[in-house]
Amino acid sequence: MQKIKGYNILGIVLALLLVFVVAGVHALRDLRRLSRDSEALAELELGYVNLTLNEAMNDIRQTVFDLSIPVRQLVDIDRTGGVVNLAKGILSNNSAMCGCGLVFYPSYVETHPDCEDIGLFRDGDKIRNVPIKREEFVGTEWYDIPLKERRDVWTDPYVSRVYGFSVCTFAHPIFNGKDQLAGVFLVDIPTDWLKHKISERRIYGNAKFLLLNVSGKVVLSSDDSFEIPDERHNFIYRGAIGNRGSEMILSVPYSIVYADVINDGIFTAFIGLMIVILMLIVLFGTLRGERSRQKVETESRLMEKEMNIAHDIQMGMVPARFPDRPDVKIFAKMVPAKEIGGDFYDFFIRDEKLFFCIGDVSGKGVPASLLMATSRIMFRTLGDRESNPRIIVSSMHSRIRELERRNMFVTFFAGVLDLPTGTLRYCNAGHNPPAIVEDGRCGFLPVKPNTPLGFLRKYSFTMEDTALKADRTLFLYTDGVTEAMDRNQELFGEERMKNALEACGSTDPEVLTEKTCEAVGKFVAGAPQSDDLTILAIRYIPQQETVLLEKSITLENNRKEIARLGEFIEEFAAEAGMERKEQLDINLAVEEVATNCVLYSYPDGSKGTVEVTARKTPEKYVFIVKDSGKPFDPTSAPEADLKRNSYERRKGGLGIFLVRKVMDTINYEYSGRYNILTLTRRIPQ
Repeated sequence: MQKIKGYNILGIVLALLLVFVVAGVHALRDLRRLSRDSEALAELELGYVNLTLNEAMNDIRQTVFDLSIPVRQLVDIDRTGGVVNLAKGILSNNSAMCGCGLVFYPSYVETHPDCEDIGLFRDGDKIRNVPIKREEFVGTEWYDIPLKERRDVWTDPYVSRVYGFSVCTFAHPIFNGKDQLAGVFLVDIPTDWLKHKISERRIYGNAKFLLLNVSGKVVLSSDDSFEIPDERHNFIYRGAIGNRGSEMILSVPYSIVYADVINDGIFTAFIGLMIVILMLIVLFGTLRGERSRQKVETESRLMEKEMNIAHDIQMGMVPARFPDRPDVKIFAKMVPAKEIGGDFYDFFIRDEKLFFCIGDVSGKGVPASLLMATSRIMFRTLGDRESNPRIIVSSMHSRIRELERRNMFVTFFAGVLDLPTGTLRYCNAGHNPPAIVEDGRCGFLPVKPNTPLGFLRKYSFTMEDTALKADRTLFLYTDGVTEAMDRNQELFGEERMKNALEACGSTDPEVLTEKTCEAVGKFVAGAPQSDDLTILAIRYIPQQETVLLEKSITLENNRKEIARLGEFIEEFAAEAGMERKEQLDINLAVEEVATNCVLYSYPDGSKGTVEVTARKTPEKYVFIVKDSGKPFDPTSAPEADLKRNSYERRKGGLGIFLVRKVMDTINYEYSGRYNILTLTRRIPQ
């Protein structure tokens, strides 16, 4: 009996040791896995914060750049009083800004005594003046850096004597027409606004963000604490932000990351002890089943959390707002499957051209989601400077091949719709051909299939074009529509999709999209969704305008002909009742474009003509410059870098930059062997 009792005690001890060893190994493995997962999530969060902060600061920077041209013109003619209205306008239209000003340097005021410093700040709903004492600004970043280094600058946060709270300042140097440094144009941004930007999204609730300047000093904190947390109690992740050498730190307490593992470990140990005791009385095998169940539940919760984060990122990558324009109507919808996929769509308008695309990445999970985000960013970046869809698709193909993603590719369709003419140029890369809906009928756009992006190492893509007629709707979709399956594994298919589109009796993009999704839902009848369902519908609505006045002039490609253009614009302006300032602005833009055509469109020694047509409609002035010279798209030329002085700035780009600032829209088309550049400017009502 004593021997049996000893065996029982030994069995209990060994069982307890086994339970705690297994629980320890399990917890250690979970700790390591959570460390890797938290690092990956931190990288995502740092990247998101970096992108959010840079986009917000770039928007402010671009606003200042846009205003710097008229400010420079006003400074050049010593009419600084006009800058007050510009400063009030920028404060009224940008709630993020709390102040704006123009401060001249003493050396410039000595030779231009009419120049007056300007300072404005927002006081509730009112905009008030700030008295300027130039001597108080000497030694500040925003005053000294533009003076000494002739460049713009974002300052570190500091407490402003005007507002009584912490702000950041963006300052941009202003030069006159002789490239003389006149002063600095600045806007002030509350530090609380920047803090809100970096705190908009949190994966970990108690995470802390700190922004360090180039010297390593903490200048911004999400919780007003300017001490870097102790690495003994926190995970510390670092990432570069901006282009000044600044750094963003994400700090997450160990207790947050490991909370679930610690609680699960305590719970598991307690259950294990109870099971060991009950095991000697009842059954020995219950411990293994209980621990296995808990492990599955823990991993399932973590996986669900990661999937939700990835899903939010995926949905945030596609545009949710549609343009409010009379000439085109767009509607899109993405219905993600439970598993993360790689569907995406995108669209944007540049120079009166609608750029749009739809794509589907092979595979599922995080790799597909990352390749989807990369493809969408590449489309945006290339479309900012290139209007040929074949070049856009070819460049994306080459870059995706460089990523060396094994067994991954992207089916892709890209189109560029010229809104004034309705000309559609497109390039397909192994994607489903878009449907065309018109008058209750549905057909398909003829496309050459080509190869998916990243599939073959070398491939020559083909561009096609067509005229998109009035009230035709282009219906783009992914295989999540046609390959949706019911419980019998039968596919929805193209024929059912075509019937659903024809049954709508409408060409409205939203109606077509919603009715098609309803038809797919009825067909699958509750069967699990295996793939993302994505639709992008576009209807073109050409605009008919009343022409009140039209005049034309034909110039030979001779420098002497340029003088006739000015006389032509002056005659048109007089007949159209154009104001003097409008005439000067328009003459500057049209003469810049036509002069380039006269001097550079035709090869040396050859003869040619440049035709300029001027029209007045009830809403706008339209100027069409047409030549039969060598094809050249000026809208794709890089703009001049106005941050550099005239000696450092590369040649070219300034002309098209000035044209964009003077005219409301600019559109280029190469049609019928002609370069056609259309400039428009709205008539003030």
